[in-house]
Amino acid sequence: MVNPRRTKYTVPDGDNIKLKIALNGRKNIRLEGVHTPEINTAAGKEAQKVLRNILKGKPITIDQVGTSYHRAVAVVRAGRKNVNNEMKRRGY
Repeated sequence: MVNPRRTKYTVPDGDNIKLKIALNGRKNIRLEGVHTPEINTAAGKEAQKVLRNILKGKPITIDQVGTSYHRAVAVVRAGRKNVNNEMKRRGY
């Protein structure tokens, strides 16, 4: 589990999370099954905002299911909410 008060993370776009991990540096997480528009579009910026709001202030759990382009592909939970399913429910 990633505690948001102890672990820093950024949301570079609507389907990726970057964790800053004290001992290992950074870990890039790709949300499995979620495909959002590119960040340089208005729709991409909106997807980024949606993901930030879902994660905000909640403990994050990451269940890695694979890798792709040097990123962990994972199912992510924010509190009790499955973030991947929530993003899909919202059309991503």
